[in-house]
Amino acid sequence: ELVETFTVTESNAEYHYTLYEYDQSGSLIRTIPPQGVNKITGTTNLQTIKEERFNKVAHANKTVRTAHTFATTYTYNTLNQLKKQRTPDGGISEFWYDALSRIILSQNADQAVDYRYSYSFYDDLGRIVEAGQVQFSTAINQVLLTNQLAFEAAINGATKTEVTKTYYDESIISNPLSSEHNELRNRIAHVTYTEVAPFNTASYNYATHYLYDIHGNVSAMVQDYTELAYIGQRYKRIDYEYDLISGNVNKVSYQKEEKDEFYHEYDYDADNRIVYAKTSNNGVDWEEDANYQYYDHGPLARVETGDVNVQGTEFAYTIQGWLKGVNSNTLKRHRDMGKDGHNIGLNSKVAEDVFGFSLGYFNNDYKRVTENAYLSETNFLAKINNNSTLTNTNLYNGNITHMATAIKPLMTVGNDVPQTMVYSYDLLNRIAGSEHLATLGQLTSDITEGISEIKWNNQGKVTDIIQSDDSPDTNISTQQMQTITNTIQNETSETP
Repeated sequence: ELVETFTVTESNAEYHYTLYEYDQSGSLIRTIPPQGVNKITGTTNLQTIKEERFNKVAHANKTVRTAHTFATTYTYNTLNQLKKQRTPDGGISEFWYDALSRIILSQNADQAVDYRYSYSFYDDLGRIVEAGQVQFSTAINQVLLTNQLAFEAAINGATKTEVTKTYYDESIISNPLSSEHNELRNRIAHVTYTEVAPFNTASYNYATHYLYDIHGNVSAMVQDYTELAYIGQRYKRIDYEYDLISGNVNKVSYQKEEKDEFYHEYDYDADNRIVYAKTSNNGVDWEEDANYQYYDHGPLARVETGDVNVQGTEFAYTIQGWLKGVNSNTLKRHRDMGKDGHNIGLNSKVAEDVFGFSLGYFNNDYKRVTENAYLSETNFLAKINNNSTLTNTNLYNGNITHMATAIKPLMTVGNDVPQTMVYSYDLLNRIAGSEHLATLGQLTSDITEGISEIKWNNQGKVTDIIQSDDSPDTNISTQQMQTITNTIQNETSETP
């Protein structure tokens, strides 16, 4: 008799587990981050688990249990509202609700030390009218939470701080908008902030007052700084003008007709994209701060900054819509997308660029529409086809493999080439390292001048940043320059 045995062995490629546990109603009750997952291993333990499952052993009698740490747990009330939350680093937070299921009180671990709570009051329409922090001499009596009047009386009788009050429907605080017609029904009239008592309409540290048009848009807003009253600068007013059809803001007036007045105006195209931004310090003489131009398919193509075109900034995108570059990464005028400062062309009178950069994702990720333009002398990208460090890495998920940056004051005279950083990532798409390349010629050098390595733990926190020098000027291949270590305290929550 012939017996054939076929055995297949493979390694487990799963790692970095995050566990989620739910109760019978489907509510999340516990999460375990990868740092806290402790898998049950060993043939004996796994066999015991299998037998106990088969024999339907009660949970209390099971002999093999998990030992997970760093758990975040959630507790709910009978209405499935979050009642308590425990996190490894934040401790316990508790939440209380009124009879209408509105949160009225909460407390985190820091507040629990000295009986502080965060509270909220509501009006008859369910709108928040007051929120702040309150401190008692002992823990609050839970019975008070079932009676709104008793609850508010207890809060008002304790020590309140950091109180924000919101007033609706009518203007009851005197301010520069009080005499103007206001569409305030079901809208906010004032918001006040008071650090310490007293808490009333006459005593607050800061406030914001609102004026509305018939459409519900904020037509004016006054910032109220009581501490500046002694120098006559308590109120600062901002007015808004809107397009009646699109709702776009056409004009913003700051301190109109005052000594510190300032204005902004905006123009839009048929697609509601901003095309001009203008400013004025008197409302009469205007300067064009920015002119925005767009590609036919929508993305921003160029921004001209300043009334006399002090800077033109162009943008290029890959076919996926990812940003490929800004200006030129060589800063050569004839290779700039807009030819800023070049002796010919529409933008010859625009100042030449002083910065630019390009982003790389994968080989041939960008190609101009113009025939034979790629890698030509007129292209805004420096040639990288001879650089193995830049061309050997391809990422198709949107992660950036390299960035070439050109900043005029940092570039060698007569050798206008960019500085380049190459990035690497781990399997979780977290940046794992970077290399600084020496840029010679047209990005054709493979000389590495600096390396940075980033290490992460299973909590998603950076543990080490290692910076090294790999300069060709030294006989040592890699000199460690600096190691930055982030010490992480292993705080754990209760284990099951």
